This record gives sequence, structure tokens and C-alpha cells, in this order.
Amino acid sequence: MYLVSLADRHCKPVWQIEQEYSDEDITEFMALDRLKNDQSYRNKIEFSTCDTPQKKTAYIQRKLEEQRKRNNR
Repeated sequence: MYLVSLADRHCKPVWQIEQEYSDEDITEFMALDRLKNDQSYRNKIEFSTCDTPQKKTAYIQRKLEEQRKRNNR
């Protein structure tokens, strides 16, 4: 199943992906995709793009407000 989505992303047939990438490469792609889908990883990446103290403060305040809203449901 993962090979199908990988082939789709690369606009190539599955057999070509299997030929071009080793099993280790495909396993690394899978691990990276899992990491990218991890919310804490996305939060770290988003926070790292905040280049000023004001943007960092705004980001933290927004995340705290989102957490409060989730807790009040």
C-alpha cells in the first residue's frame, strides 16, 4: 500500500519505484512520512519558522487557546 502512495507522489509506476529505490530507502521514506504526520513534529517545525519573539509568543498563545478549546468540549 505504501508503495502505491509513494509511486503516486513520484508520478511513477510501482515497479519503477521498486527498481529505483532499495528496501532501506523505502523504509526510510515510510519512517519520515510517519514522523511528518506526527503532530508534535509538525508543531516543532511550525514553531521553528517563527523568526521573531513576537511570532513565537503569538504561536504559543494560539496553541494554548486551541488546547483550552479542546479541553472545554
